[in-house]
Amino acid sequence: MSKLFHYFLLIALVFCGFQSKAQLTASDIQVSINYLSGTMRVTWKDNPGGTNVCRAFTKDEKIKYRVGSTTTTIFDNTTGGSSGNNYADFNSLPGSFFTNDVTIIFEGEHGNALATCGTPLLPVNLSLPFNSKIDDPQALSSTLNGSCSYARLEWSAPTIVAGSALLRYEVSRRNAGSTGSFTNVNTNVSGSSIAYNDISAPGGVELEYKVKSKMLYSGRTAITNGATIKGQRIGIPGNASPTGVFIDQANCNGALDVNWNWSNSNNPNNFDVLKSTSSTFASGNTTVQLSGSDRSYRDNSAISGTRYYYKV
Repeated sequence: MSKLFHYFLLIALVFCGFQSKAQLTASDIQVSINYLSGTMRVTWKDNPGGTNVCRAFTKDEKIKYRVGSTTTTIFDNTTGGSSGNNYADFNSLPGSFFTNDVTIIFEGEHGNALATCGTPLLPVNLSLPFNSKIDDPQALSSTLNGSCSYARLEWSAPTIVAGSALLRYEVSRRNAGSTGSFTNVNTNVSGSSIAYNDISAPGGVELEYKVKSKMLYSGRTAITNGATIKGQRIGIPGNASPTGVFIDQANCNGALDVNWNWSNSNNPNNFDVLKSTSSTFASGNTTVQLSGSDRSYRDNSAISGTRYYYKV
């Protein structure tokens, strides 16, 4: 009698141990994200087509993802019992899914295929955080006053999508120190590029640049927040006087363009342009007489590195 009691006690202990392993855990859920194609597969522990009636069984599966405080359901099988598969593919996730930290939420019931196997179906509610996402351009750099033809930006491709044919970059800028919005310079820089020359940058003006990574998935765009850097093209910041005289760099040889407006009701001709190295025009003056209705003058005699003052 004593031996029989111990025999049934052993069976009971084994059965209880089997029950404790029936609960689905985070290690039983596999999430595979393909950043190159913008797709995801979620796989869970299930054997819906097995011949063993006491096989692992999951039903009423529901899959959600959370970005920030927003939760979105992308798979709902709560009225269909077992889904017939132990995975689900997602090919139309929004671009924001690939540029933010994401939590995958898996819900359902898991246990044995038949209740007579002794292990009941237990509720499942698992969260799997993902910190991997498409990166901004890496090691963004720029040279202040590196060229009088352009402001140059350089970077490295974001590792997780480097080499993808879908990769693009967006370049925008604003004046350094500004709190205003960035203005787009180029929204479709090739993914094979790791540098950009901004030939439209105004000379002598310090700018703040932002470069974003962008993936062009089918019908969707994933774009990052962007990395920022300051850059500047060699030149002078065009200086307009209250009377409408404006000076700008003409080329990389030091030549300057002097332009002006005439706001009076009459429209005179034959202007004189005075050039001086003195702000008071007390000495070192040069006068150029223009004929006709010219409203501009290019000073090809200006020397780089020298400060000049002009009066019209």
